[in-house]
Amino acid sequence: MLNVFKIRPRFPPVSSIPLTSDSIGAAGQMWKVKIRPCFSPRSDKPVRAEERLSNAQQLNFILHCAAERLDTTPFLIRLDYAAADRELAVTFGLSLTTQFDKMAFAPDIANQKGPSMKHTIVLSLVALSVAIGCSGCQKNNYAGSWDSSPLDQKWSKATSQHFWWTSQGSQIAPYDYFTALELKDSQELFASNSHFDRLRYITVPEKSRMNPGGLPIGYVKNQVKVDGLDIMGMNCAACHTAKWKINGVDVLVEGGPSKGDTQNFLYELIDSMTQTLEQADKFDRFAKRVGGDPAALKAGLSKWRDRLVARKVRNPIPADNEPGFGRIDALTNIVNEVTAGSLGIPENAAVASAPVSYPHLWDAPQHDVVQWNGSIPNAGIGPALRNLGEVLGTFGSIEIDPKPGKLPNYPNTTAETKHLNAIEQDLWALSSPLWPEKLAPIDRAAADAGKPLFEHYCRACHLPIDRTDPGRRIFAQMHDVKTDRTLNDKLNRQVRTGKLMGTPKMLNPSTVFTEQDLPVNVLMNVVFGAFQAHKRDFALRPGIALNELMKTGKLPSLGQLFDSLDGDVKQGVADFQITAEQLKQAYQMTGNTPPTATNNYKARPLNGIWATAPYLHNGSVPTLAELLKTDTERVKEFYVGSWVLDPIHVGISDVAEEGGVHHYLFKTNLTGNSNSGHNFGTRLTADQKKQLIEYIKTL
Repeated sequence: MLNVFKIRPRFPPVSSIPLTSDSIGAAGQMWKVKIRPCFSPRSDKPVRAEERLSNAQQLNFILHCAAERLDTTPFLIRLDYAAADRELAVTFGLSLTTQFDKMAFAPDIANQKGPSMKHTIVLSLVALSVAIGCSGCQKNNYAGSWDSSPLDQKWSKATSQHFWWTSQGSQIAPYDYFTALELKDSQELFASNSHFDRLRYITVPEKSRMNPGGLPIGYVKNQVKVDGLDIMGMNCAACHTAKWKINGVDVLVEGGPSKGDTQNFLYELIDSMTQTLEQADKFDRFAKRVGGDPAALKAGLSKWRDRLVARKVRNPIPADNEPGFGRIDALTNIVNEVTAGSLGIPENAAVASAPVSYPHLWDAPQHDVVQWNGSIPNAGIGPALRNLGEVLGTFGSIEIDPKPGKLPNYPNTTAETKHLNAIEQDLWALSSPLWPEKLAPIDRAAADAGKPLFEHYCRACHLPIDRTDPGRRIFAQMHDVKTDRTLNDKLNRQVRTGKLMGTPKMLNPSTVFTEQDLPVNVLMNVVFGAFQAHKRDFALRPGIALNELMKTGKLPSLGQLFDSLDGDVKQGVADFQITAEQLKQAYQMTGNTPPTATNNYKARPLNGIWATAPYLHNGSVPTLAELLKTDTERVKEFYVGSWVLDPIHVGISDVAEEGGVHHYLFKTNLTGNSNSGHNFGTRLTADQKKQLIEYIKTL
């Protein structure tokens, strides 16, 4: 039977509030609604026709719904309305106990009339949920100096705002403390746009309801308070939103790698807090901005400063090699926070000497494995585990409380799990950016000549995909192409397991921790424990692989999922089966097969690769033109930090300074920075290399 539901706002009354973006913001973003059967007024059949919305409506709702007909189980709905394209996007996450047949949603909002709504269904195997997204969303038209050329990334402005400002559980400092702090040896505010621009985070021109402090993209006000205080943290967008200047015009790339310097952000924040505590005049200005009892403020600031200092101590970096702009040793930071911090074993901490570039996020949900080295499986509960680990690596925390003979279950974490699930669903609708040809035209004749070169030299590893296909899947091409191996080597060390010793590793109760184990096994235990405690927030359907895993430790094929759906959605997932790489990872997590040390890294499709420089996993090659040279011929030192894209060689501009900001000098002879390997296309002529680069721009 076809189940069709209509969304009817119940509070506040629709009739009393004009439905515009301003009025909705003033009324509050949270609406209480109920789900009711929807039937056509002219027949007793469920409505299947497209509904219409007014041109004037600009909707960005987060709706928590009480599903009367679905075991009263709440689930999440978000409506995005892109005024420029007059289309509505509906994203909804199903709960564990919710079972639907074929689905259709018809909004009925004050009986408004207008352009038709289009639906594109995307199956989220990552979260094992369903999302409906728009097929022609607003194309990166942002106020201010941003270019309006169509990168065509399929996000409305409302979706971008949701991604930029939704908290995920990172806890850096109380919000009011952070916005009141001054820089060390200065009265300039730490949170000023000029300071964040020097750190190469993307600033915004003004404050807003979702960003009351006017902070850069990805610096957010958390949903959960601590000791009655609003808390500031980071979310995915801080490190995964890119800005480029192309022929003098600023271009924003959703899901692109940021140039943000997270390491120096932390160090400078600690210095700011410390000097504020030590200097009376600086503290007085801080206290005046925040308000309240000065003694309590000093105690609170000291507590949060000490928390950041402890994180800095747990994650030391080599004295001669800072990560610099756009890089961080993410896996080491995450592992250190779990094995040294949460487990309380300081000697488990390792030097963060394997910095990597922030990866781009388009197509991330569609990958079978994630991380540069493919170390995290990305089907079933994989995305939930990945995102929980990311929170722990970006100023989040968790309490580990294992029980002998019991699967891990750790409810006490700062991770805002419902928000993590919503952000993951955003990413399912994201497409790679098209080259902005209005700003830098492609040589089409050269690109045509470059296509057969791509087919010969690149296609075998960098598989082509349809960037707009909602059912696209990407299977890892894992190869050792002799690039820097520091990251992989670090994951094969041993750490003490402490209180985890003798308890189940993850899914197989008979496989337990001994005194020492691989850090990735400890990490997976901890994030799985957080997932177990909050699994209803991740919109998983029961009975797909998970139960079998718990019983036998073996992962079966995912098989045909969501058979009730038809059309391109069903076709997009009908052939999806667990890949060999995922199967290997799943067995490793259950302890059935010891992991094998390799220097494999993941080759992914090259759609949108122009917006992700510098290249290789560690950011050691500045441009595509340099990558087509042999590793012995490539530049050995270059500067990182410029906003300016080199449209000819395709990559970063190698300049020492820009706008008064001194850039980071990348030295390829330092540990973790090698630019060796990936010697493909190196024998092409100069003209052929230009042709290949022009073709890659078209992907």
